[in-house]
Amino acid sequence: MKNEVSKFIDLYKDDPISFIQNCLGAELDPWQRDFFEVIGSTRKVSIAAGHGVGKSTALCFLCLHTILVGDFPCKGVISAPSTAQLHSALWADLKMWIEHLPPVLKDSIEYTQDIIRLKEAPNESFIRATVARIDQPDALQGVHAQSGIVLLIVDEAAAVHEKIFESAYGSLSQENAKMCLIGNPTRNSGYFYETFHRVSSEWTNFQVSCLDSPRVSQSYINEMRNLYGEDSAMYKVRVLGEFADEEEAGFISPSIIRSAIGRDIEASPSAPIIWGLDVARLGRDRSALCKRQGGVILEKIKTWKKLDLMSLAGEIMNEFENTQPEEQCSELLIDSIGIGAGLTDRISEIGIIPCRGINVSESSALVNECGNLRAELWYKAREFFEKKTCKIPDDPELIKELSAPRYKFDSRGRYLIESKDEMRKRGERSPDLADAFCLTFASNPAIISGGERISWNSPLVRDIQGIQ
Repeated sequence: MKNEVSKFIDLYKDDPISFIQNCLGAELDPWQRDFFEVIGSTRKVSIAAGHGVGKSTALCFLCLHTILVGDFPCKGVISAPSTAQLHSALWADLKMWIEHLPPVLKDSIEYTQDIIRLKEAPNESFIRATVARIDQPDALQGVHAQSGIVLLIVDEAAAVHEKIFESAYGSLSQENAKMCLIGNPTRNSGYFYETFHRVSSEWTNFQVSCLDSPRVSQSYINEMRNLYGEDSAMYKVRVLGEFADEEEAGFISPSIIRSAIGRDIEASPSAPIIWGLDVARLGRDRSALCKRQGGVILEKIKTWKKLDLMSLAGEIMNEFENTQPEEQCSELLIDSIGIGAGLTDRISEIGIIPCRGINVSESSALVNECGNLRAELWYKAREFFEKKTCKIPDDPELIKELSAPRYKFDSRGRYLIESKDEMRKRGERSPDLADAFCLTFASNPAIISGGERISWNSPLVRDIQGIQ
């Protein structure tokens, strides 16, 4: 078998493109071809790419070429920030491509759920899978070889903490070490970002757009363009594969907000009435109460200033008791961070108004889209306007507040909405009215803008670890 494998090494050691074509039966996309044309002559490559352009596939090809026909021995680590990304996606793809190999190459390796190695030299030539978590800062550490090649691969590199890359510096000090980073450019900080900026001269960089990828459907591109606009950060990151200015635009467009003023739409009688209460934290802030029924904000948002908790509780009780029974809320949702927790306790203690405290820093139920509950509520608010079956009062202050908060992405590419404190630092007023409105979307009954009711099977149980 060794002699048979040697024939493949002679043919393909310096020709990864032919190896991929002839041994894996795959055709490379243009950017993948460019990548494999340079990977043999450069030590550090960083790839920022749009969604679905074949990033993981390229990494699989690199692993198989390196361990099967590249320099011997090969000691490698392939890493990603989550178990799901590493084992369910990347490692699963790698195993799938192994099945495409010629029998003699396939038989020369063995693999488990976390390692691929040569049968004839299992301790000398291998690639292991390691999750790159902050509680495991040595994920890329301790890989050394006097000869052959050391290969460090990081998928979804924007989500990997700086300390993990620090642990890899020792391995990279070797002349025979290579490092490949790849991912969506979701974060404007960290090691991955710096490879395209402060230390870009040390790296060979690729920027891969969905517009140039035959793998990405035009319908996906059109959907992203229509939803977010070509100038949005989301479009730049997910479609163009570009690092975007995280503060270039508000989360909700003023135009779609203004289009909802005075529409000829009535609230659905079957939709529950939800009240959202944002409680003032600072002297200049206001407590704000929003009433929503389905796709309609029922009246101009009420505000109070400089009220202590007992006085504010009294105002809310009066508001409820002076409202006709059929117009009373089925649930009052109160921002419970800070002093709002005390107000929630007081109103619950009285027992007349059904109420619930909402901590917007908790986990989001939209685990792939939103980094926390605050982002989820604003995300639902934007959907409210995008469906164009909604109506709001003609309130310039509300419109300004709804379009004011900026957004960014967390390390997993999920939305984050800037906090009130962040808005104050750049001279914006606290969006009390808008936050009260957004709180109405934290109700257990999920109401789409047309007034139709979608009941969740059970209330969300949120904690810092995620949704239970």
